[in-house]
Amino acid sequence: MNAQFSFLDFEGEILSLMNVAPIQLHPNSWAFLRAFQILCKSLKIEPTVNKFMYFYQLKMGVKVGWASLNAYKFRIFFCCTVNLGKISSLIFSKFILTLLLET
Repeated sequence: MNAQFSFLDFEGEILSLMNVAPIQLHPNSWAFLRAFQILCKSLKIEPTVNKFMYFYQLKMGVKVGWASLNAYKFRIFFCCTVNLGKISSLIFSKFILTLLLET
């Protein structure tokens, strides 16, 4: 049986950078990747490896071989406050992505 999986360029670049096979990446990490892509698309920002890796770091599991992405402790990706609401949260996220991460 010959099975092929297609990935977006962004996902392929992330896997290549981390030097892991798709099956090694923990399911939650796939969710982080997809959420990042969706947010960038909604804000009309190109998702890039540099922008994504600003917020997340790779951690390799020793026993089972999982590769997982963990957020850096003091880097804010979502601004979710009750007083600001959704629109201000998106504006804040766009501000972070466009001004701080243009590299």
